[in-house]
Amino acid sequence: MESVAAHLSRRALTGVMAGLILAGCASQGPQRAATHSTPPPYLRSRGAGAAPSLRPTSGDLSVPAAFSYTDDEDETSDCIFYATTGVPVGLVVYLDGDGQSFHSEGNQDQDERSRGGLAGAGGVVEAASARGYDVVSVRAPGDDGTWWLEDQDGKIHYLEQALDYVVAECGATTDRVWLVGYSGGSEFISQWFFPAYAERMAGGGFLLFGGGDAPEEKAAFSSGAKERLWLNWVTGTRDVPANSLDGFDGSGHARNSLAYYRSAGFGHTWSEWPDDDHGSITEKFGSYVGRVLDAAASGK
Repeated sequence: MESVAAHLSRRALTGVMAGLILAGCASQGPQRAATHSTPPPYLRSRGAGAAPSLRPTSGDLSVPAAFSYTDDEDETSDCIFYATTGVPVGLVVYLDGDGQSFHSEGNQDQDERSRGGLAGAGGVVEAASARGYDVVSVRAPGDDGTWWLEDQDGKIHYLEQALDYVVAECGATTDRVWLVGYSGGSEFISQWFFPAYAERMAGGGFLLFGGGDAPEEKAAFSSGAKERLWLNWVTGTRDVPANSLDGFDGSGHARNSLAYYRSAGFGHTWSEWPDDDHGSITEKFGSYVGRVLDAAASGK
């Protein structure tokens, strides 16, 4: 029997291939990411406090920036930063599923990407950028190619420092931080990263696709975090063990954590269970990101 990691990677790849067939040669969406050793310096000149004459042009900002980051434990991985063209209102942090397929597409041309996903037409970046959000996708550090199966404490440490670096070097703001995950990325957010990071989030919350189980241990959250953060789940009704060779239950995991966080006292929780499986839900990422950001902005 194949491992959970191998199976989820294969399922994610299936979704990618299906999206490629459906997307055709769509022209919308961000350009191919330009590779840099560090974030390009002009990104630091963004924001309300920067003099207009020093701010980068929309042409500069339309090109995503790919760069590596090494934390103080000498762990290295790579990030892709998608800047909104105006003054940013917040930051969307995308954590991919096992195999990091959608993250890798950031270095491809638009017509080579799957529909939806991270940076395809109708994907996370398109929806977030239209609402004034920067997006950063961080590849899972380590050799396993997953966020959730090994060394979760080390990955929490890495991601916290990587986000601090992005804020300092890319001119991002953490007034609103949205953690958006898919599959193994959702599992990592719901079980480990959000419980560790929630108190640092001044606003925003999370949106989990394709799973995201409850933490094994009870986490402590302040009343402020429970009031200001918005928690959202979208997993297909067909994302169930019967459709998985190794019995992965995305729908069951998501329902577990929804119940967990509601019982913990979070006041803003929302879920939807569309007629999708683990792969087909990826084509709808942008639609749901837009709905969640709009709902939080309106307070509804």
